[in-house]
Amino acid sequence: MTAEVFDEGAPGHLHPDQYEKALVSTTSEYCVRVMVAYAGACDGDFLMAMVFLSISLGCTQHLRNRAAKAEDFDGRFYRDSLRRPVSISSIARSLNVPIETVRRKCARLAELGLLDRTPSGQVVVTSASLARSDIGAVVTDNVTALRIMLDQIERMPAAFR
Repeated sequence: MTAEVFDEGAPGHLHPDQYEKALVSTTSEYCVRVMVAYAGACDGDFLMAMVFLSISLGCTQHLRNRAAKAEDFDGRFYRDSLRRPVSISSIARSLNVPIETVRRKCARLAELGLLDRTPSGQVVVTSASLARSDIGAVVTDNVTALRIMLDQIERMPAAFR
């Protein structure tokens, strides 16, 4: 997809079907970039990357519907005291993957130091895991990819946004 397609001064107009295809292409490109980056930090395993992301999101899901405060953060990430562990079965359900598969992926993620297990068997991605240089680089790449995607969407003709 090229930027010229979305320049408002460019000749012609996008048909709604073209807009939808451009939007799907732009968002798909973002998803692929992000998953490739996270998989790289997870032994090249895309499913393990999905498990890692699902756990990371699950630990802070309860914080998304309230106004964030500066004291909620320890640097770039939510403080560990605000994170809630999640069950392996809830991750398996959310991804529609067998529990044993998720359990194996979690065991490997724990070996890699990307998550912690609680005594009750739940898992949590801590701010220390997210602050590791390899994950920090992926988070930065994710922000960059998100900005590119939003910029591409912004440049689409206003009539179709």
